[in-house]
Order: sequence, then structure tokens, then C-alpha cells
Amino acid sequence: MKKINLPIIILCVIFQFGFGSKEVKSVSNNDAFQRRWMYVSETSAVIYWQLDDIAKSATSFLEFGKTRELGEQTVETQKPRWSHFHRLTGLESGTTYYYKMVTIDPESGNRTESELLEITPKQIKNAVHIPEDLKGEPPYLLDRDDTHYILTKDLKADGSAFILKGSRTTLDLDGHTVIFGDDTPEQVYGVRIISRDSCKVTNGKLVQGNRSYDYSAAIASLDRAFERPAATEICGISTDVH
Repeated sequence: MKKINLPIIILCVIFQFGFGSKEVKSVSNNDAFQRRWMYVSETSAVIYWQLDDIAKSATSFLEFGKTRELGEQTVETQKPRWSHFHRLTGLESGTTYYYKMVTIDPESGNRTESELLEITPKQIKNAVHIPEDLKGEPPYLLDRDDTHYILTKDLKADGSAFILKGSRTTLDLDGHTVIFGDDTPEQVYGVRIISRDSCKVTNGKLVQGNRSYDYSAAIASLDRAFERPAATEICGISTDVH
């Protein structure tokens, strides 16, 4: 009896997989992308959104291009999540790009997309570009008030990479990767903030390198005045630390 039943069971399983698959649907649903945020630099942008219900999860990607037909796509995320973070790099300043946010349901495989959106990266007036406009090597001291600093290429530092001292100052990594603590016995930082006023660090990736001391950190704000607290905005930043 076992020799007879085994092939029958296998045939049933094959039948179910071969003919029982669900139809994959693609729908446009702007309500699913209302919780969104973006930041646009000179040659990059970061797009972030959350699903409309925290109980939901999905994988995601961006479709984008220089025309409304799009044509390019970011890498789809590997694990279903409620929040979604994608970065566009290598953009041409002054050129308009179109994009859609796309989520994929992990169970049905159905696709949900946002309306067609657009961004235009632009050169920022009076910005200080790193390393072109600064002398020396890391750690770069960013001590000018009311200044927009922009990183123009990936950076690797044996110790700390940046010391942000200026008031009302922005450090814009413009989608680049900063490796800090690559070869030092000291405690170091990707960005150490010692500004006594508001400041911002945005749009880039901070990675801890091969060798640095315990309690090194991607971003640290250790010297702020407690009697006059000021806003520190960190947004569009991803980290890889150990």
C-alpha cells in the first residue's frame, strides 16, 4: 500500500503548486504613502516612507528615471518592514528626475505604487565642498556658522572624520559613504558634534572601519550646553557600526 500511495501524494502536491498560484496584481494607492519624507542634495536624494498601518509589512523599491516612463529601479529590500528607506545617488544637478515608491506584499506578491513624483537636485549657493574647499586631512573641522557643508566623494579616515562646531550648520554627505575609525587605538567618531547651537547631519552612510577603541560611534553629541539645549537634527543617515 505504501508503494501505491506515495506517487499519488506527490502528484497531488505538484497539481496544487502548478495550478493554485495567485494572480499578482499591481495597484496605485496614494493613501498607502502619506507618511513620507525626503531630502534632496546636489547629486543625490533619500526617500523614506512608512506604511499606513504599523501592523503591515512589505518589501520595497523605487522606480525612477529622467522621463515619466522611469526605466530604472533601486534594489528591492530583502525583508518585509513597516518603514522604507531608499537612496538615489549619482544624479545630475539641475536635472529633473521622476520616481514612484513601490511596495510588494510578502504573502500575495501584489504590488502597490505611489503617484508619479519628481525631484530636481540643485547646486546649493555658497556651500562649502569637502574636500575641495577645506585644507588638510580628516578630521575636518566644520566651524563656520550658518554654513552648508557638502561632501563630494566617499571618505575614509583612520580616526574621526568630522568635528561639527559651527552654529546653525548643516553637514550634507550627499549620498556618500564615510568610513571612520579605520586604524586607530583611540575612541573616535564619524561626526562629533560640539556646536552650541542647532545643527544638522543628513543624507549619507557612516561606517565604522577596521580598528578603533571601545565606544566609538557614528555620531556623538557630547559637549552640548545643558543650560541652553539646542536642536540636533539627524536625518537620512544609515550606519554600520560594531
